[in-house]
Amino acid sequence: MYIQFLEYTYQKFYRAMRKNYEQKESTLNFQKKKKWKFEFRDRVRRNGDFRKIRKHKDNRILRRIFRFRF
Repeated sequence: MYIQFLEYTYQKFYRAMRKNYEQKESTLNFQKKKKWKFEFRDRVRRNGDFRKIRKHKDNRILRRIFRFRF
């Protein structure tokens, strides 16, 4: 019973730690990324096109096309 309790507390603690770490990571990544990517993605999504822009090459091409907007 005591061992089960220990395992439970450890899992709880570990989960909380991981959540905190992931939150920090995501905020850091969000700050690192450039604003125009998110703006463009939102605009695309609002217009009903749900594909995601994944590749660096695509981003370069898009930046060249949409340079005057950002």
